[in-house]
Amino acid sequence: AREMWGFLTRRNFLAVGEIMSKSWDEVCQVETRSTLPIVSTIDKLLAGQMAGRKIGGAGGGGFMLIICKSPASRDRAIMRLRKEFADSDPAKEMIRVYAPQFPPVGLRVSYHRGTETVEYDDQIASTVIE
Repeated sequence: AREMWGFLTRRNFLAVGEIMSKSWDEVCQVETRSTLPIVSTIDKLLAGQMAGRKIGGAGGGGFMLIICKSPASRDRAIMRLRKEFADSDPAKEMIRVYAPQFPPVGLRVSYHRGTETVEYDDQIASTVIE
């Protein structure tokens, strides 16, 4: 966790991706039913574009977080995913591609507490996490 935090604070996203992939691969070694064939399909489709990936969620309703090696790799990955899992094929509608944008100002954590939205910026979050 400390190693990951160090990479995140130094914005070394390639290393973050490597750790994510290593963590996911270890999960799959312990529990072989943790993955689906579509994950292998995506791995093969995006070989060379990904710095790393991790699966989250459960029961078929999860998500795959992918960190790409560069902005150009990100654009190619999005294009390949959208082409492979086109909305026109009803059998492939289970895949949705989201391309989030992250502002250069740093980490912002938001959550809801009742009717209130609480937000922390990267300086506050770093003191809470450490």
